[in-house]
Amino acid sequence: MKREMFEETGLDVDIQRLLYVCDKPEEQVSRIHFLFHLKKVGGTITLPSNLYDENNITDIKFVPIEQLEYLNFTNVFKNLVLNDFPDAGQYKGHKSNIGL
Repeated sequence: MKREMFEETGLDVDIQRLLYVCDKPEEQVSRIHFLFHLKKVGGTITLPSNLYDENNITDIKFVPIEQLEYLNFTNVFKNLVLNDFPDAGQYKGHKSNIGL
């Protein structure tokens, strides 16, 4: 996780805790999503090269929780954030169950 965050964002992070494990089985290839609570400890936001990515990252930024809906996050996910991720560390089934 730490390596991936650095590669994708340029940020050095510490892992605080596992939030949720979810899946999205209806895709051609089932995907498992791991959500972590991270703490920035260094680095500078930098866009990745996207050389080997199908879904290019075009922007990275920190936003206030109140602005999550403007980035297409659901109210379900926003409420999880505002309530400090209740039931953290659990498998939540389909990622739509946490509003993703």
